[in-house]
Amino acid sequence: MLYRITGVILIVILFLLLCLLPLVNILGLNNPTHTGKFFVFYYCILGLSILFLMQCLLKGAHFKINLPDIIVVLLLSYITLNRYFIQSEYNFSLPYYSLIGLTLIYIIIRGLKSYGQSFLILSILIGGIIQGIHGIFQLFGYVHSNHAFFNLTGGFANPGPYAGYLAAVYPLAFGIFLFQFPIIKKASNVFQTSWNQNLRVIARALSITCLFVISAVLVVTQSRAGWLGVFVSSLYLASHNSKIRNI
Repeated sequence: MLYRITGVILIVILFLLLCLLPLVNILGLNNPTHTGKFFVFYYCILGLSILFLMQCLLKGAHFKINLPDIIVVLLLSYITLNRYFIQSEYNFSLPYYSLIGLTLIYIIIRGLKSYGQSFLILSILIGGIIQGIHGIFQLFGYVHSNHAFFNLTGGFANPGPYAGYLAAVYPLAFGIFLFQFPIIKKASNVFQTSWNQNLRVIARALSITCLFVISAVLVVTQSRAGWLGVFVSSLYLASHNSKIRNI
């Protein structure tokens, strides 16, 4: 029972973190959008790490080491060695500690079962929809932007990182729309027959909504890097879809 409770709490925190973290903007901090997100992220990481350790002690984590795992460990190890032993001086670095937090998130998500991972995928789509709607409200003047010279920033400091976030979510939404990722199918098979179909419908509806909202807003950001990222990733995914490839 305790294992299930900690598992549910862990998934809920991860779900909310992936959905709502881009909205965090703590006024009073230096660079409130960036620093605010960092502090909320690390407080959540602390709670998630405790819950994950409890789960490991109660039942153990179930995943096999694969190539991406090795790459993540090697990357973090190299950056740590370079920071503390190769470089002559080092300062406090938010990106470095963010990388450590992201590595912990990666380990925690790898330890989840497929249905837990699928809900997190859906949370990313919901986060993309929220940010897209946030941007639309900013364009029409219903919500203030976070920059004096740009009226479109989403939950970020300027249109650059905002467009980068939208461009990162877009391929996930497009991939679910085209293929309905196997992880969603695995998750839907865990539930009853009615939930099986409902989860797939929800995933498809969220992906379509996310694609529409992001497409409408990303054009206005005037971010060529964001446009290029969406174009290349969409072209790659479409080339692997048999129906499109046979046209």
